[in-house]
Amino acid sequence: MQTFFLCFNAMFIFANMSWFAFSLTAIVSIILLLKAPLSKKSGLRKSFILLAFLIKFIAGSALTLVYTYYYSERGAADIYKFFDDAQVIATALPEKPGHYFRLISGWDDENPELLPYRKAMRNWEPQSSEWLEFTQTQSYNFFTSNRIITRINAILLPLSGGNIFTHVLVFSLLITLASLSFLNTFRFEGKFNPYLTASIILFWPSVLMWCGAPLKDALTLAAIFFSWSAFYKILQNPAKYQSWLQLVFWLSILLFTKYYVLPALLAGGFLCFVYKFSSPAFRVRNTLFTIIVGLIAIFIFEAAFPEKNLSVLLNNKREEALKAAIFGEARQMAFVGTVDGSFWGMLEESPKAIFRAVFLPLYPSDNSPIIMFPAIAENILLLAIVLFTLLRLLKSKRLPATFFPFLIFVLVLAWIIGYTTPVVGGIVRYKTAFLPILLMLCIHIVDINSVHHRQTRINKTKG
Repeated sequence: MQTFFLCFNAMFIFANMSWFAFSLTAIVSIILLLKAPLSKKSGLRKSFILLAFLIKFIAGSALTLVYTYYYSERGAADIYKFFDDAQVIATALPEKPGHYFRLISGWDDENPELLPYRKAMRNWEPQSSEWLEFTQTQSYNFFTSNRIITRINAILLPLSGGNIFTHVLVFSLLITLASLSFLNTFRFEGKFNPYLTASIILFWPSVLMWCGAPLKDALTLAAIFFSWSAFYKILQNPAKYQSWLQLVFWLSILLFTKYYVLPALLAGGFLCFVYKFSSPAFRVRNTLFTIIVGLIAIFIFEAAFPEKNLSVLLNNKREEALKAAIFGEARQMAFVGTVDGSFWGMLEESPKAIFRAVFLPLYPSDNSPIIMFPAIAENILLLAIVLFTLLRLLKSKRLPATFFPFLIFVLVLAWIIGYTTPVVGGIVRYKTAFLPILLMLCIHIVDINSVHHRQTRINKTKG
């Protein structure tokens, strides 16, 4: 009986310590948000920033609770896949810290001494041997993207005491700071409303749901926001090495989370440089010329290297995803079957792919789960916003060259996601990487054209 009470007291103290760590992390996060230069430059009230952080945390916690109680199989729940594997790594820290730091850093992590940890983790390897055999993708599984979230969780575990909500708090802080960085980077033509833009970036439902929890989606969107910020800092001061280091760091994060985001981001980033170093009268022309030259260069590269090019990589990813969907018995498919995998075939498929990535799901099917209905409602609203934006754009025909980098980023990433993701549920998550930027573009295109239209009417009245 005495042993029982000692164990109970130990568990009680440990639990209290984990919540103490949570409280301490919350206090530090609030101080960082209030004192960070990003917050001061944003033009937002401190109360709004703290409210945004709180809502992010609540959304991330709600998703964690869904994975805890609704999808109760921990081995299949995305959040717990990474968290439980991280706990295996953390067990090495007290007695064998060398093993812990090897697994965290990736240095010599294939050493036989670490085999017991690798065997105990369910998602450390790229995929199971059965899965790789079924999909026949052993030869082109390049990146072990699961490991980066597992490693982040393993770094946080000694500080959090195993309280997963402390991890949610850290990821919520990261995405809030990244959103502020992205907001501070750009000042568009026309009336700039920081609250409207910040609300779209922070509170769009699917972004709020998937990008506040310890998942790759949150880390990916944060890396995208910080990368755009670094691009523009470099344009303002190319000699500032800190900006280059920031860019390299966040691009490296993307390489090991969702590497297919890189082509879209680099294409948009390159157009930023074209815009910066073009005279105002030729910015639109030079931007369009660069896009055409880029397409021609890709076509030449495809012809020169038929076995190692973009088409091969994307078609391999498409085939892998299709087989994985079949292996996992996915219920809602965005597409099935094969397409012409040549460069021209991929371009021909691009309108369908972009539409799938941006607007699916648009209506319920016979086997739509309840959790899919909010996504359908969101996409109907998104379709209405995009159509309204296009109508305003066609009416005034005013699209500044400053928008081309972001537009190209959205279109390229939407094309890649729509081309390679056969499962509707996957599309709902993956498109959070470009949705805030697409919505931001829509709002400011409408705002700019509204200002231009009002100014035209005023000039006519004066005349």
